[in-house]
Amino acid sequence: MHPDMTHSQLPNALFPAGVDRDLAETLAASAQARTLLTAQHYEVINAVASGDQVALELEWSGTLASGFGRLPAGHVMRAHIAAFLAFRDGKIVAQRNYDCYEPFV
Repeated sequence: MHPDMTHSQLPNALFPAGVDRDLAETLAASAQARTLLTAQHYEVINAVASGDQVALELEWSGTLASGFGRLPAGHVMRAHIAAFLAFRDGKIVAQRNYDCYEPFV
């Protein structure tokens, strides 16, 4: 990741107001996710590149380490994601996510 990297998550079920992070905040959020989940998996459904930009269609799943709301530990959360990446100097300088979580039931 580029030192100037920014990550934006548009409003979704986990972040109703959305969230914007710099590189340090992105790395901290990633570290926190590793404590909340026992496993996570991304499957690339589609990818399109043009110049220094890549658009990804992803399916994500994450297994909860402990309960979350009504969801018990061990529950597998799922999301359908569109992620748009911009590169500078061969590194990700910007990422914008549209995360569509399946119902939390």
